Amino acid sequence: MRLPAAISLVIAALSAPLLCVAEIPPPAPQAQLQTDLPDRDGDGIPDDAELVTGMDPERADTMHLIYESDDAHERAEQLNDGRRPPVMHRVYLGNVAQDRWVWRVDFTHDFLELGAQVMLYIDADYDASTGRPLGEGGSDIRLIARGASYEVAVSNADVLGRDRRARGFVDGNSVYLSMDNAFNHTEDGTTLFRVRGLAQMRDHSPGSDSFGWKDVQGPGRQEIDMPPPGNLSQFLSDNALARDR
Repeated sequence: MRLPAAISLVIAALSAPLLCVAEIPPPAPQAQLQTDLPDRDGDGIPDDAELVTGMDPERADTMHLIYESDDAHERAEQLNDGRRPPVMHRVYLGNVAQDRWVWRVDFTHDFLELGAQVMLYIDADYDASTGRPLGEGGSDIRLIARGASYEVAVSNADVLGRDRRARGFVDGNSVYLSMDNAFNHTEDGTTLFRVRGLAQMRDHSPGSDSFGWKDVQGPGRQEIDMPPPGNLSQFLSDNALARDR
């Protein structure tokens, strides 16, 4: 029996695969940072952190809040051995200039005293099919701070910038991480990417914290001169670790 044309069209439409269009998340809000250390431009980022991470201590930078845990301090209770787990309270991102980006991860307690390490998995091109898909959902780069040592693991060289070093600085509870890389952008010029975080004890003892993949609409790329990293070379890492997929 031949079905009427209108019914055939309805059946075909219902049988076709559904196209899922992800909603763009709202823009990450600007943050108001503070520091007790010298801060010439008054942006709440210490001058030494700006020099080390390739920022300009004479030009105020804007950081955007991309992750916040409401129960971070409750989860930072002491472990049975008297130590505290490394719990991430907030994560920020700012654009310094062009393809240079600075991350800041705030912990509930002093990062170095915790004996912790933190890793940010970044899907910079907003494409889960590129980078390292197995278990990491398209992670293109992984920024790592082990105490005061910094490195980057690369799974998608297409998102790398000219300067491929990982730079970092620790200021009490806060860890700054910086790298030059290309992000996916929206038509309005804001960044659109995914990020997830993991914090652990460096000696692999009990105590860890994590947050899953977050879709982020972050700050845009500024077409201004890129400042050179400062001369505190002990905080810089030349270890760009190439990883196979």
